[in-house]
Amino acid sequence: MAIRKRLPDDDDIRQHLSENTLKLLDELTTENAVMIKLGMPYSERKIKLEQSALYVLRQQA
Repeated sequence: MAIRKRLPDDDDIRQHLSENTLKLLDELTTENAVMIKLGMPYSERKIKLEQSALYVLRQQA
């Protein structure tokens, strides 16, 4: 299990992420924006984004 460090509230979390994680976050952000424009409800977007993230993470393993 990963140990999470407590970061200051004003700290930019992106500074602590790996290049692969930043790329995944960017892809998920874009995917989420497209689904919002299509009018997809939050509950459906959440499921699709989780599936996308798991797919990418499994490919990286």
